[in-house]
Amino acid sequence: MHFPAFQFYEDGNMKSFEPEKMKKIPFTGIRRVLERATQLANEGRKIIHFEIGQPDFDTPANIKEAAKKALDKGLTAYTSNFGLPPLRKAIAEKLSRLNELNVNPDTDIMVTVGGEEAVAASILAFLDAGDEALIPQP
Repeated sequence: MHFPAFQFYEDGNMKSFEPEKMKKIPFTGIRRVLERATQLANEGRKIIHFEIGQPDFDTPANIKEAAKKALDKGLTAYTSNFGLPPLRKAIAEKLSRLNELNVNPDTDIMVTVGGEEAVAASILAFLDAGDEALIPQP
């Protein structure tokens, strides 16, 4: 598997272009599993996506409404690299209430867009140039 070709217009006609470099970039293992799961779903199989953490249910209505309100308020800009302070505070409160962990939302919490980013940030935080790490394959 490889990435699809770029499509562009030239002289009013749609053209495709697939750089040789792009042909050599393989999907990660997790993305290969996702592609196969998607094929099976398109064939009518019921799939629960454990590979990328995609839930098998729709986004709850209250979350959709909160997202709509945020868009209506114009909250569309990039935020701090650490995440929005109110979100970090809410996470700290949840960790205290449910997990009995006391953390400082200003120094101990960083919000990421997903698990892969969180893992990458953690690895980069602990490893320096020249360090070696063992990464198990599933």
